[in-house]
Amino acid sequence: MIISLEELRKKQHLLLFLFVALFCTLPFQKLIKGCLGRIASSWIPHDLPLPDYFTKTIPLYLSDLWILLFIICLGALFRSHLVCCLKQKVVITLFCFLGVSLLSILFSKAAHYPLQYVHLLHFALYPLLFAGICALYPLFGLQSLVRGFAFGLMLLGTFEASIAILQYMLQSPCGLEMLGELHPNHFCFAKEGTTIHLFGKTATGPLMRAAGTFLHPNILGCFLFASSLSTLYLKRTSGFLVLFFLQWMGLFATFSRSALLATAIAFPLFLALLAYKKMIPRYLFIKLGTLFVCLVLIFLPALKSRGGIFSYEGTVKAADQERIHYNKIALNLLQEHPWFGVGHNNFQLYSSYTDPSMPGHTFFSKVHNIYLLVASETGLLGLGCFLFFLFQLFFPLAQNWTLERIFLFSLFLGLLLIGGCDFFLLYSAPACVLFFSTASLLFLSKQRSFL
Repeated sequence: MIISLEELRKKQHLLLFLFVALFCTLPFQKLIKGCLGRIASSWIPHDLPLPDYFTKTIPLYLSDLWILLFIICLGALFRSHLVCCLKQKVVITLFCFLGVSLLSILFSKAAHYPLQYVHLLHFALYPLLFAGICALYPLFGLQSLVRGFAFGLMLLGTFEASIAILQYMLQSPCGLEMLGELHPNHFCFAKEGTTIHLFGKTATGPLMRAAGTFLHPNILGCFLFASSLSTLYLKRTSGFLVLFFLQWMGLFATFSRSALLATAIAFPLFLALLAYKKMIPRYLFIKLGTLFVCLVLIFLPALKSRGGIFSYEGTVKAADQERIHYNKIALNLLQEHPWFGVGHNNFQLYSSYTDPSMPGHTFFSKVHNIYLLVASETGLLGLGCFLFFLFQLFFPLAQNWTLERIFLFSLFLGLLLIGGCDFFLLYSAPACVLFFSTASLLFLSKQRSFL
């Protein structure tokens, strides 16, 4: 069948719109429930005790429906491209990881719990997204895809940073519950009676961290790190500094240590590589460094109270002690179940350990490290597939380090660093979109030809 050039362009524009608009769906973090809650409740086996903190709902977000729409349209309009990408070694590695994850559930004590298989099907959306983005490569080329990706992140980051700053200044929600906004009192530090200087005013604690419309400030911090780096990639002139200041101010309002650390490492790396390739003026280092120092000074009293950067006590000390214990739990689970782990999404069903140094404390979360989480839930086989997937993204290193390659390399290294401090990159819907979209584009950035 022969189609006109105009029809081909319309199809391409539709797919590019769906890809960029995907990032505009990410602020909508409210679960789509309806009758799904009743269905999920009927699935709970009588012989499987589930802790109260275990999530018993079917995961379904607006971004999930958008990914499905993107993949369906791609398959309908350019089926051969999608099929070819599904045969790529890196995509096969991801589906091998899904296969090991399925076996991990089948060999676990939750093998008869249907919700765990639904969670795995939900996670399978992201390898499909990875393949779908690869299929766009011959249609648009790398530069158009990366610019669309960065533009979507810049829009998302600007919107979320504005909400975060407002939340932090008001120390209250902005009335966006319909998007999934949680009350900031879920995320606070400094005890009652503590005096904290807030933008020249004196406030009495606790001080609340901004989360935007995301489920946790650390997730928002990760996105603001990614969006600010995307802004730097798109606009490397003086005019972008206002937008950049807004996004970094929102980042500081999250008080996410992992995101701030990723920013402190990835940005100098990005700028150093650009300077080495003579792609930017050297004085940009001074401008961004001055901006970062100014924000540190503005937030310094609150950063000291938060701890972990300029001090180490209180909330942060307890949080780090908790994370160390989670690491021990993960290693113990891996030792007890070395090959297939305890099962995908089963960590909380096996992790009811206690720590004598923290009497009465409930360890209700997952281990805050994606590598240990993958190892404990899917065993050494799953960890091997996941690490091999990461290896294929970086090696062999491309000889031609273009601007896009440098940007994606720096961004993904920052995400991997954040992944070593938290688990949401593989379990939060918006974070999974960010992680696998960046991974797909990074893989494409080292391809000389495709399809």
